[in-house]
Amino acid sequence: MEVGSQNHGSKGIMTFYPTAEEFKNFTRYVAYIESQGAHKAGLAKIVPPKEWKPRSSYDNIDDLVIPAPIQQVVTGQSGLFTQYNIQKKSMTVRDFRKIANSDKFCSPHYDDFEELERKYWKNVTFNPPIYGADVNGTLYDPGVKEWNICHLDTILDTVEHDSGITIEGVNTPYLYFGMWKTTFAWHTEDMDLYSINYLHFGEPKSWYCVPPEHGKRLERLAKGFFPGSSQNCEAFLRHKMTLISPSILKKFGIPFEKITQEAGEFMITFPYAYHAGFNHGFNCAESTNFATERWIEYGKQAVLCSCRKDMVKISMDVFVRKFQPDRYEQWLAGRDMVPINHSRPTPEAKEFLGESYNDITNTSNSVENLCLLSDSSAVMLVDRPGGRQWSRPLIPEMCFNTQSTKMSDSGEGQLSNPHIAEDGTSRLVSCAQCCVRVHTSCYGVSGDDSELDDWLCARCEAGALTEVCYSYSNIAPCNIVLFVLTLLDVCLSRRWVHVLCAITVLEARFVNITERSPIDLSAIPLPRFRLKCAYCRKRMKREVKGCCVQCSHGRCSTAFHPTCAQAAGILMHPDDWPFIVFITCHRHRAPELTVSQKVICKYRNGRYYHSEVVELTTATFYEVVFDDGSYSDNLFPEDIENRDCVRLGPPAEGDIVQVRWTDGLIYGAKFVASHSVPMYLVEFEDGSQISVKRDDIYTLDEDLPKRVKSRMNVHPDFAIMTEAILHLYSRGKK
Repeated sequence: MEVGSQNHGSKGIMTFYPTAEEFKNFTRYVAYIESQGAHKAGLAKIVPPKEWKPRSSYDNIDDLVIPAPIQQVVTGQSGLFTQYNIQKKSMTVRDFRKIANSDKFCSPHYDDFEELERKYWKNVTFNPPIYGADVNGTLYDPGVKEWNICHLDTILDTVEHDSGITIEGVNTPYLYFGMWKTTFAWHTEDMDLYSINYLHFGEPKSWYCVPPEHGKRLERLAKGFFPGSSQNCEAFLRHKMTLISPSILKKFGIPFEKITQEAGEFMITFPYAYHAGFNHGFNCAESTNFATERWIEYGKQAVLCSCRKDMVKISMDVFVRKFQPDRYEQWLAGRDMVPINHSRPTPEAKEFLGESYNDITNTSNSVENLCLLSDSSAVMLVDRPGGRQWSRPLIPEMCFNTQSTKMSDSGEGQLSNPHIAEDGTSRLVSCAQCCVRVHTSCYGVSGDDSELDDWLCARCEAGALTEVCYSYSNIAPCNIVLFVLTLLDVCLSRRWVHVLCAITVLEARFVNITERSPIDLSAIPLPRFRLKCAYCRKRMKREVKGCCVQCSHGRCSTAFHPTCAQAAGILMHPDDWPFIVFITCHRHRAPELTVSQKVICKYRNGRYYHSEVVELTTATFYEVVFDDGSYSDNLFPEDIENRDCVRLGPPAEGDIVQVRWTDGLIYGAKFVASHSVPMYLVEFEDGSQISVKRDDIYTLDEDLPKRVKSRMNVHPDFAIMTEAILHLYSRGKK
């Protein structure tokens, strides 16, 4: 057995060399490697006996069809990336090999794996490679019994035996045809299962793995950098779109291991082991999932993706009933919540450990030893000893940390905060003078608990009660948490800025992230100071003060000062890195309308008329980016020509689609998203009706923009009837 580690103090990723006899029983050998502690790293390599071969020859697979290869487009910078998969037309293995070995896609020259790894991360966003992923089938010869990925005969096969259900790629094998730079993003397996991967032939595959005991730390890091994705889906890493480089992991103290898999070697991932990696060149791997009794606890507690219909979900009922019958009733009642011990090997390992199995850990496995701390966001306020209160900050640490990835390699990353407890809560303190109430983490308050009882905010401590925000403020109240002021850099003569302004203006930088002070505004571009606030209508020169942010919705140019927006009720949400805050103006978060409500609506002729809402409905619209760079977010499902979207649902994000446009022609595009949009059936004064989006309607008490006022019709009946007649006449001519 060989051992190699990138993480001092652990055994690292173990490599095992089973004999022909040991290799005969797959489940027993997995139990053996866990008895040796292989599961602690989250990943293990198995080198099969030299005489074992899964297939006699690979010379006859050229005509095998890869039905849905994907082009992997990666966006991002500074070690943080998002991967999008664009589906390509089907091709044979022969065609795929030719592309993979072409000058455009072949591997670069390298002297060692470390050099190739550097080239991978340096070029990950360039020249998107094509991955022949998720191909149903196997390359094993039918007579192969040992470690046959089609027939591992583990407890996961209980699903198929008891229910007759097969889940592609989970309890059936998938083939993966790779080329240089094809990537699998950070993820754990579906339902946090085990997985097995055999590299049949070709160039090596590099793996990264975070030990299961540190999985939560990786999740917190990812949520910090991608808070928008995290709020949309708690298990967004299961989307397999997030790439985080090893340099970022090191910077933020996330333990990880790495290893290279050669052709003819197996890799096994263990439950709740986050892993990622890339291919060195043209190769072919085969993979599936499996389970042991140890996995059952992981399956019962797995956090699943709730935003995608195609995500795998396995009912744990059959496993608990069969393997944990004494706990079945408690599990049904929701009282069976045993904390997971990542160090303990599977029960099948008792054969190799004997009596020492129960001595490996001091943690009891009794169902009475329950974890009473809930990770639910429903627990908003917690009373701690001494009458002090704690709650969860709603602003992610990333919002204070825009420059974190630009730090030197020797610097420590600061997505963590000493003022935030393990359960994500932070103490609430109040200024003894002005009574402003803040989280110690949000404001950067330091000191012992006893000292914080008489705490003064920076503004009161400095006696600067008449100071206003340098970024801008007619509004500088000290009774709203996000409006509290903090100091700018000393070079700016102790001027002040709202924490809110410093967060929402992308170019503002907290020099000391933990203390939230001082703040450097020198990088804010001059055009931002020239924007005109939609609320206070003031325009100030840079040398005086004044800085606006803009609505994040599409190409909306509405600008406003952060404090003006907050006072006006504009909503601000955390966004994914490298953006910080997602802000929508009132037009893009307008109040809902009701039936019989009188409104002003845009008609087919582009003019606006008085009308009435008669029905509320919902419609599905698709958003695409066309090949020429233009985009549309109001396509109907039936506008997609190369897919029956009405029956099959929307394409996957990044899929190439063919769109029939209003001119009758078909255009190529990339699918972005599907949106469920409220629609309003409105009736005009002449009795005609149309269905419109909220953007085309104004309530009677809304301020109408100049462009709308200029297109209001004074004689609605005549104008609409004329338009209707012209419309019918033009249809008749066609």
